[in-house]
Amino acid sequence: MTRRWRWLLGLLLAAGCGNETGIPHPDPLPDVARARASALFPNLTADVLLVGLPGCVGGEGEVTIESLGATVKTGATATGSFVATIRSRAGELLAIRYRASEPALKKVGTAGVKVQPPPEPIPGVPPLTDLGDGRFRVEGRTRVTGGSVFALNARTGGVATAASDATGRFLLELAATSGDTLSVYDDQEPIETSWNLTVP
Repeated sequence: MTRRWRWLLGLLLAAGCGNETGIPHPDPLPDVARARASALFPNLTADVLLVGLPGCVGGEGEVTIESLGATVKTGATATGSFVATIRSRAGELLAIRYRASEPALKKVGTAGVKVQPPPEPIPGVPPLTDLGDGRFRVEGRTRVTGGSVFALNARTGGVATAASDATGRFLLELAATSGDTLSVYDDQEPIETSWNLTVP
């Protein structure tokens, strides 16, 4: 084999190998440890809110959720967050797929009678501040001191998380436009009630 042919063969091999094995890498399995779902009372079929916190899936792409024979598709953001609603029942498994991944299973919890109050505004402190470029700061407090909260924008699928300090105070930022509703939850399992803010 001449030097020229060796050179051409090397170029062809380099172009044809997207990875070392030549086998396509599968889409990563959703991280159910970073998924949150609302709960339902026993024997009740109703909507379940499913929230993927940042890092739940591998980035932008289609997320598919299946339960009780129903299928819901939604889009994930660049940070790997998503928001979806699907009909299910307490104790059922939600099958979550990211693009063409294998399913990751998330169990729907059973709702209790006692519900913790949601995060709330701080008297005298604006709950929403326009930071410009389509981003808003949410400031409030939670009764869960030293814990964490998350806010979601159901229209965009964007989710942001923040820790609360020793007084329960927290700050977080989220992309939004006028008319969007930002829902703030205590980060717990299952998720319960929310503090809802409408972007002016």
